[in-house]
Amino acid sequence: MSQAAQTATVNYLRPNQVDELEGEVKTAEAALAPENAVFAKNLDRGAMAKQLKNAKTMLHDQSPPEVKKGEADKLVAQERELRETILIGMPSQEEMRKNPPGAVAKHREWERRNKENVQNWKNIKLRMNLGSDDQDIANLEAHRPIRNTLNMDGAQIPGTQHYFPQGQIEVKNVMDIEHKQKQLDAMAERTKFLDEAGQLITDEERAIFGLDPLSDEDKKILKLKKQKADAKN
Repeated sequence: MSQAAQTATVNYLRPNQVDELEGEVKTAEAALAPENAVFAKNLDRGAMAKQLKNAKTMLHDQSPPEVKKGEADKLVAQERELRETILIGMPSQEEMRKNPPGAVAKHREWERRNKENVQNWKNIKLRMNLGSDDQDIANLEAHRPIRNTLNMDGAQIPGTQHYFPQGQIEVKNVMDIEHKQKQLDAMAERTKFLDEAGQLITDEERAIFGLDPLSDEDKKILKLKKQKADAKN
């Protein structure tokens, strides 16, 4: 069987799954060891032996094989090509969250076209990162598009709409870090002053400066404080 065919038909184990199976093997081997027989009198040895065999079989058949010499560049190219193909027509993050009209049909059509591609991509990622402890190493969600192609009007879950320009988005830093920090400190001090003076601040503004959201009772108290302050003036 060629490596390409094997990649398409086997679902390789993720790092945590390999660890769990290796733990099962050690536990079963210890339980079945002759020197431990006195401690395992009530053990169902047949069931334990079957569990050990199954774990070893899965590790043998589904553990990602090591990358051979000269194979790395080929895998990198395959991963990139598959990822680019998979992302064509893939529902965006917002479309998946808010479920606008047509989102379900779009997802089903994308899934029908890419079921094997996605599994191949995951297998390649697991091979390329063999031994990694990152449980999300083969998580396709990290590459899900941010731009919508569906009309978000009438979405099942409403929310603020975000519109992105076509082409690459360039992020510019308009002020240095020191300037930003001074501005934030000044705004935080002003916000704290307003809060203590009894003036209302929105929960969004409070969150920016590390202040807890106001309860309904707190808002009533602040309104009374403000009314008293206005009366004095």
